[in-house]
Amino acid sequence: MVIFRGVKRSLLFFLLCTAVSIQWVGVGDPWNAKQEGITGAVYSLCGRNFVRHGFMETEFIPFRNAGAISPEEFHFYVNHPPLVPILVALSFKIFGVHEWAARLVPLLFSLGSLWMIYLLGKRFWSLETARTAAFIASILPIFSYYAKHVDVLGSTLLFFVLLTWITYECWIATRKPKWLLIALLSFSGAMMTEWDAVLLAIFFPFDLVFFKKEKIWSWRVWIFPMTEACFLLFFTLHLYHGVGEAFLAPILQALKFHRTSIRLWDYFQRIGLYALVFINPFGVILAISGCWITLQEERGRCETKKRLLLFLFGMGVFHAFFFPNFTWIHRHAFFMLTPAIAYAAAIAVTRLSSWASRSRTRRLWALLFGLLFIGSSLMTTLAIQHWSRSATARELGEFIRARSQFDEVVLTSGPHLYPVLFYADRKIRFSVQSRERFEDLLRQEKGSVRLFVLDKHDPIGEDFNRYLHDRYPTETIGDYLFFRLPVRR
Repeated sequence: MVIFRGVKRSLLFFLLCTAVSIQWVGVGDPWNAKQEGITGAVYSLCGRNFVRHGFMETEFIPFRNAGAISPEEFHFYVNHPPLVPILVALSFKIFGVHEWAARLVPLLFSLGSLWMIYLLGKRFWSLETARTAAFIASILPIFSYYAKHVDVLGSTLLFFVLLTWITYECWIATRKPKWLLIALLSFSGAMMTEWDAVLLAIFFPFDLVFFKKEKIWSWRVWIFPMTEACFLLFFTLHLYHGVGEAFLAPILQALKFHRTSIRLWDYFQRIGLYALVFINPFGVILAISGCWITLQEERGRCETKKRLLLFLFGMGVFHAFFFPNFTWIHRHAFFMLTPAIAYAAAIAVTRLSSWASRSRTRRLWALLFGLLFIGSSLMTTLAIQHWSRSATARELGEFIRARSQFDEVVLTSGPHLYPVLFYADRKIRFSVQSRERFEDLLRQEKGSVRLFVLDKHDPIGEDFNRYLHDRYPTETIGDYLFFRLPVRR
């Protein structure tokens, strides 16, 4: 076990491989109607559209349409930078359009993130702490489950942030231009992934001025903020050229709080529950202990470690409580806390190992604690993966796809679900629950509608239901009624 000083590398390597292999469980599962499935379907739609229409036609701006559409109908997705859908598109080009091909992108970056955690731990602490931190990160449910989560706030962003940090430290220590170049390139990768990367442009000048004693007018202080400013300017002009003033819509939406009836106290209770489930109670105990141990270290000798932990915790908390994420209350809000939790827990494990080496009884207690931590973490991950499996969206999408042509329009009474849109690969109009809206859409689509899908549980009203049954032939499959509409001349 990692809690013993004399643990062999082969055992730790075996445990690490076991933990990493669990991340690959369910890599080919269909997109479900939960948060993980919805975001996976969104980025898969964007990636498939890049493959289908080409990067040049779309000007590298992702869009979420399905079916036969013209460039005038592109529903551009500019809420986030485009790197993740571009990488998904490249994976689709190589391996084909599959769920596992989309998940392969974050999985590879999760392995890279574990490598970065190891390198940072080795540089700032010790080889033993680095190995332990990488292992702890790999078994935390928040990391092992969401390692394959196709989203901008995931392992892709984490990898670029950690790579930027370690190359930044190498540049400061050696003053070699190659490290600055790598740091700026990885910083650009983080900015191309998600807006949270702006934290680096804020923290690095602060670190240089107050801890590295650089003059505030030094070019080193301003190199990262200026890179961020140039990126934002270029990206804004590019979006304005590609989609016009429509690119302002997600910005204005992000500045508004998502309306929710949940109270602040209920929110913190839910966040606390997520922490206990996705970080594990034993992980929480170890992380708190590691933070306390770090704070008790002598001043100066541990200043760099404190600064690194402060930044990593700050980044994770910012991600969890930044107002757009705050109002949506996503379960993966703690993902960016993984490195901070892993390092703090590894520090506590190192101290625990020293304490346990003094007697056999202590070794047994430490062994029991380690077994409970590892076992409960892995079992929690497998339980969450099993609970999240659902093929309902894929079944409905495939039903629609089998009963319609690529250039036809489909109407459905159900809510807007991107997984259904991905599997159907048809132009779908959702939430059609009244006769008036149904007839309006028939006129708008000018005879292109060939299919209406009705969920038996949707409250469409008796009048509309009778209207459909009287006019169109019906096919019943499970909980769905398929009404075939005639071709209009």
